[in-house]
Amino acid sequence: MNCGLAFTLLAILTIANFFAGGRRVLYPPFIYSGVWAIDVAIFAISPIEINPVHSVTWWVITLGALAFSAGGWITGALRLPIIWRKPPRDDDDHPDFPLGRTLLVTLCVVCLPYLALQMFHPGASGGMIGSRDAAVELAEGRQSSVMHNPITTYLPSFSIWVAVLCLIEKRDWRFWIALATSFACCFLATGRTLFLLLLSAVTAVEMIKHRKDTIVGMIRVATLPFICFVAIFVAVIFLNKDTSGFRGDNVAILSNFFLAYVVVPIPALDGVLMHMADYSNAAHHTFEFLLKTLNAFGCSFQTPPTFDEWVLVPLPTNVYTIYKFYLTDFGLLGMYLAILVIGLLQTIVYRIAIAGSRIALFFCALLVFPAVMSIFDDSYSQFVLIAMEGTLAITYFYFLHRLTLGISLPRLRPAKGLPHIGFLPSHRAGLAKAIDRRASSEGSRG
Repeated sequence: MNCGLAFTLLAILTIANFFAGGRRVLYPPFIYSGVWAIDVAIFAISPIEINPVHSVTWWVITLGALAFSAGGWITGALRLPIIWRKPPRDDDDHPDFPLGRTLLVTLCVVCLPYLALQMFHPGASGGMIGSRDAAVELAEGRQSSVMHNPITTYLPSFSIWVAVLCLIEKRDWRFWIALATSFACCFLATGRTLFLLLLSAVTAVEMIKHRKDTIVGMIRVATLPFICFVAIFVAVIFLNKDTSGFRGDNVAILSNFFLAYVVVPIPALDGVLMHMADYSNAAHHTFEFLLKTLNAFGCSFQTPPTFDEWVLVPLPTNVYTIYKFYLTDFGLLGMYLAILVIGLLQTIVYRIAIAGSRIALFFCALLVFPAVMSIFDDSYSQFVLIAMEGTLAITYFYFLHRLTLGISLPRLRPAKGLPHIGFLPSHRAGLAKAIDRRASSEGSRG
């Protein structure tokens, strides 16, 4: 198989998934196969010099998309659990209790200055570039213990989750404050993928809530977030990246970074497939969180580093698409089984979300990001973040969602035979109706 045949098969699979998903563009197999078809097309026309890709790599990519799609197709024959279903709520007909959202937004706003101080202080001498280096050192565990704390580690992700919850509930001032706070957190974290996570999740919620999960709806809803992400992607490169060592003008530098995200992981995966023996003793990656937990209780398991090793293809990269870790952890057949299970579970969440479940909508919106980023790296195995997302969603929708201040106005208890008198407009309307009925009855007797 070559690049042209792989693109043809992926394009056919994308069209098949478009109709299998009822022409809905957020159908997970459609997203997965679609991004891979686009990625292979860009690879075919990319102007940069990259290592040749062998036939086996194109087979792995194509059959992987087929396995993900098969997982989605299986859900069409399943009867989804009733426990997940929850009728959609019309905000105009349901009382709104915003105290829970207010508390979550306030928590993000209060923690934002601390994140700014921690991220900028270590890199103050180097501006945003120094802050970027400090963030990388923090992720690698080479930063001081002061920097390594839950706020600096999880606040950017937490602020995104809060913004998504606020939008699911109601697009009011709380959502806009949460969105602005989340943008600030993503900027301070100096990463580009966080902006993609935020904008893709917010766009997905808008499309599903307003039933615009179609091509026309996507154009109307997703165009502005897409332009916003492109602008941020371009700006962040020149703000927190040292581009002095790159040759060419700014357009050439941007092209290099874009292709490094989209094209370079494919030849990196090819290098893994061509040298599988070199990865026979690699540390297990998929269940890294479990191994680290066991190590904390005295066991001795080898755990992978935060960032994978760099290879030259010939550009340097340390990302190998979604397939590398499942391949080195479980083998070829195990990799396809893992991809099939992911496609099955994500499509189940999607179908329950469009049926009305708000918890499922929360997960569905956040899972758009790993499907899109499958051409770059694996984001599905971040079980710690998924567990934290689930904890927040359950805590909010089953507790914080119903919080009120507990203040209510007193009402007079009516005497027997007299109409009810209260302080609410509905009670005054009831009183007027009762007086009218009594007057009409006395008039008829007269």
